[in-house]
Amino acid sequence: MVNQSKVQFERTVEFIYDQTSKRLNLKKDELGVSNYQIAGFKKQKEYNAAPNYSKIDDGILSNILNNKRQNRKNKYLIPSQNAEMYYQAFVSNLKFDSVHELLWGKNSEIKSYFPQLFQNIILDSLENSNERIKNICSDLMESRSEKNLETKIYQIYEENKEELLKEFIDFTKAKNSKEHLESPEGIEYEIVDIKRSVPIIDEKKSKNISGTNLNEYLGYQRLNKAFEKFIEDRLLPLFLNNLILQFNQQKEM
Repeated sequence: MVNQSKVQFERTVEFIYDQTSKRLNLKKDELGVSNYQIAGFKKQKEYNAAPNYSKIDDGILSNILNNKRQNRKNKYLIPSQNAEMYYQAFVSNLKFDSVHELLWGKNSEIKSYFPQLFQNIILDSLENSNERIKNICSDLMESRSEKNLETKIYQIYEENKEELLKEFIDFTKAKNSKEHLESPEGIEYEIVDIKRSVPIIDEKKSKNISGTNLNEYLGYQRLNKAFEKFIEDRLLPLFLNNLILQFNQQKEM
């Protein structure tokens, strides 16, 4: 794990990294392949003889499989630099159907792990430095009649799970209905919506967002920031509707 100060949404991103490492190892065990075969070589000797620019780093590969992250090598689990090389190696040699499946799992897997992920999202939100996220989530918890926090979170999930799951799957595919996406480098990626229906990405400004392919898969660079934006823009409106509903129910009692 990266040695650093407190990270926003730390439980949430750690959960995603852990799920990804487990997913990769499960495929590796099922296929019975070595790290060098994942890298695209039959044996270590062939890997060692290949020039560095043409192969993925076996040390970083080991880090990814063990969910070990280092600031200068793979701070966000899969290196942002040359991310496509790692994606190609994993998809081709571990038989994933897509990069999205590699990073986030099939929809059936997402549906299976999402309740626990949602629990982490709420716990991280309650401790967040973003006051709007923290305050709305705190108010939502206080409005519930359940006795303990875990039960409150579970009930909120159960009451909204279809909408929550749809929003999250769209998030994992880097879909966005806002007027722009902002890259970690501060460049704005405009979304043009001529008929106010289907957003069209300005391809001149969105060729590469650090391992992300818009409308296909969201990469991991600064994933905690991506979660913050997702929660603020997509989940808080849902939580506010829940708060209004709780308030109206209490008035009727």
